[in-house]
Amino acid sequence: MRPLLPTLPHALPAGLSQRLGLAVAKTRLSPNALTVTGLLVSGGAAALAAYGQFWEAGIALLASGAFDLLDGALARATNRATSVGAVLDAVTDRVADFAILLGLLVWFSAPTHFDRESIILLGLALAGTALVPYTRSKAAEFGVHLRQGLGTRAERLVILSIGLFTGELTVALWLLVVLTFLTALQRLAMALWAVRQAEQAAATAEAPQLAVPQQTAEDTPTPDKAPAHYSWGFDLSQSENPWRRRFTRVRIRRILRR
Repeated sequence: MRPLLPTLPHALPAGLSQRLGLAVAKTRLSPNALTVTGLLVSGGAAALAAYGQFWEAGIALLASGAFDLLDGALARATNRATSVGAVLDAVTDRVADFAILLGLLVWFSAPTHFDRESIILLGLALAGTALVPYTRSKAAEFGVHLRQGLGTRAERLVILSIGLFTGELTVALWLLVVLTFLTALQRLAMALWAVRQAEQAAATAEAPQLAVPQQTAEDTPTPDKAPAHYSWGFDLSQSENPWRRRFTRVRIRRILRR
């Protein structure tokens, strides 16, 4: 299933990813070390945002996204992709998403910078940011694997970074709220459609086949055993007296002429 609109790539092109992964492998860092480093950089971005250093926070946020791309490239290039690394990467991504939003919440909830609209938008953005990966993980439990969406993590990082660079955080938060909830609804609709199709296919495969009755030789009418309504109530073939048969036919003709 393809997304309704074009979205940012979720991974580097294969050739570029291979070259970057091999280059990073020379540092002898492990993919998990890059993942944890990206999380620490995200924490730094959240701290900078909490103190109102938005431009610096935007740079740190983009740097954390770069680490998120490099850890996967390193794992693929060195054949060190593991389930443990995948779980760690997914959890740290969620923590990083929440950290930057909480940092902004600290700034806008301060008495000197209080902004009710931004606080409400940050609460909604936190909810939408949690719903997007939740719909994906819940769909995966039923065998539906989704990466599509209008506002995946790549789009969210770009929107927040632009908002931090320009200082138009209210506009960026509005875009973030709309895109996250649209993405959650889009994934929910795609997951429900896929699950319904799978259930219908399973029900069709398990439905019992109706047996078609086969006609036997005993059920086939024969000339010796013709139905009674074709003989008008008289069995002429069994009559032994030819005069009786002739008399019976005359009676039948007279009855029909009346």
